[in-house]
Amino acid sequence: MRVFYLLLSCSLSFSIDNCPEADLYEECEAKCRLDYNKCRLLCETDFCLSLCVQSKDECMKSCPCGEYCPFGCYGCQNEICPRTTSAQISTTIITTTTALETTREARVWFERTEEDPALTMEGAENFCQDRGGHLLFFRTQEEYELYLAEFPVRLEHFGYRQVTWKSASDYFYRNTDGSNATFHQFGPGHPSTYAAPCIYNYWYLSTGDWAADYCYTSRQFTCRFEENFDSGVGPTIRPKNVTFIQQEEKSTMELAEYKCNQQGGHLAFFENEEEWKEFTRLPMRYVEYIGVREGSNRVQYSTVTGNRDPFLKWYGKEPNDGRDPCVIINYGAPGYFADAKCYGQYFYSCRFEN
Repeated sequence: MRVFYLLLSCSLSFSIDNCPEADLYEECEAKCRLDYNKCRLLCETDFCLSLCVQSKDECMKSCPCGEYCPFGCYGCQNEICPRTTSAQISTTIITTTTALETTREARVWFERTEEDPALTMEGAENFCQDRGGHLLFFRTQEEYELYLAEFPVRLEHFGYRQVTWKSASDYFYRNTDGSNATFHQFGPGHPSTYAAPCIYNYWYLSTGDWAADYCYTSRQFTCRFEENFDSGVGPTIRPKNVTFIQQEEKSTMELAEYKCNQQGGHLAFFENEEEWKEFTRLPMRYVEYIGVREGSNRVQYSTVTGNRDPFLKWYGKEPNDGRDPCVIINYGAPGYFADAKCYGQYFYSCRFEN
């Protein structure tokens, strides 16, 4: 990345030694290492550890004087740097066509709040939803150009989430309102890895490009608001405010929950029979883990979110082994449950609450 800057400014050379915020870099680096150590302690697999290492590298690159902020805090949106002022725009955009081929006129506006916090992708989306909007995404080139014209370009979360459909290398993106993404602006070489399912805007000399990002990284963000827009629905099942998306890979139960967390959701579970029935409308092709575990008393079952009253649909005389604390679905008959060991290898689905 430094080669890029040298090509544009032949005599400049950036390093930690000559950076004006070297002290902030050291403070930021210490925080990155602390976050890495916390992440590492929660891991039980090499894959999980590799995600922690990648997250630490991204964290250090975004520090003042790091690869993404070679000028120190100048133009750097790391939370350790002084905050910039807020901005707001409002406009009426052109008619937009959704995935369902319906059209609606929509008034759209983007806002940055005065407090301008740095949050994880899920935290940013919750923040925007509390105010009646969504984490910023763009349906058209016109919307994106309007954003670039009205807001200073900075490193921040965008409201897109990667959805694995057929395989780890076969995925698409969905907006935070649940509609399929119709516009994105990735920089060269991105998205670089399916293990980073979110998107952020990074800047180089005042230009904005997009890159794959880890959802648990804390970044600043902008909220998007719409009026009178009926968004399309992609190839998923959406009972009320819940979406289930099948993942085409096998995993242990804990790693499956971890991977769903990285996409902003949880390993699939059901709070009532209606949700279970909607889930079974998906192709019941494989035995899958679900996000339910047996409690320490070997009687009570709870979801991965702590709900002690999940919907259960046991097959035959299941559960029949107190040494198998996890639960699988499609055992014996489509949609029916059985107990299982947590360290097996089964397919899984993720649950998203919008």
